[in-house]
Amino acid sequence: MLDCRPVNAETQAEAAPLRQYLAHVETLTGQLATCLDLDSLLETALASLALQFGYAHAFVMVPDEGGQRLYTIASRGYDASGVGSEVWVGDGMLGVAAQRLTIVRTTSMTRDVVFSRAVRSSIEQSGKRHLEQEIPLPGLPHLESQVVAPLVAHGELLGILCIQSDEVGRFLVDDERVIQIVGRHLAASMATLRGRPPGERPAAELRRAPRPAANVTSTIKHYQSDDSIFVDDAYLISGRCVSN
Repeated sequence: MLDCRPVNAETQAEAAPLRQYLAHVETLTGQLATCLDLDSLLETALASLALQFGYAHAFVMVPDEGGQRLYTIASRGYDASGVGSEVWVGDGMLGVAAQRLTIVRTTSMTRDVVFSRAVRSSIEQSGKRHLEQEIPLPGLPHLESQVVAPLVAHGELLGILCIQSDEVGRFLVDDERVIQIVGRHLAASMATLRGRPPGERPAAELRRAPRPAANVTSTIKHYQSDDSIFVDDAYLISGRCVSN
């Protein structure tokens, strides 16, 4: 704060227009309800976010088996998909949203990046964590605004939804609410596709793909939309198969 002055009573600030999101939310959640597998669910969610709300740049990350890291499994709107990139739970906006199970929004990344780089430098110098990434995170060349929503169902973190923009102040309170609602529906759909409530078994056990028997062939699928690779019905990431 450099200066503070009273505003002339005759001057009225123009209020931001009220956005009517209800119909778009209804359309998006209806589309999610028709998805029968994780790949189509994530692709539908990201495509609908872009079409219905103009959120053209978004990606989804899920926890690894130990719950210590998040890795990217789907993205939309970037030159490079970033599928397979990882971050520590608790580090940066992505990690904090996952750790605290709360939505995080910023309207000016330029300021936040300075702080983030200082934190990263401190961690690297202390040698506590190895932060080098083989695969870069999805990101815009000039990122300014970002919203990160945790995907939580039955009290368990299933992932995070990150939406970005190169516009300063792009995401308002209404956007935050919409993203949080969509995130909750997405998490519920992810839990449904797993076949049972997450609390019945540990998440790591649910994500562990069964070891194939001898002399059994597998089907490998590659989706060009986000460079994802599936072995049968298991998602392949960093040499590990993650079951849907």
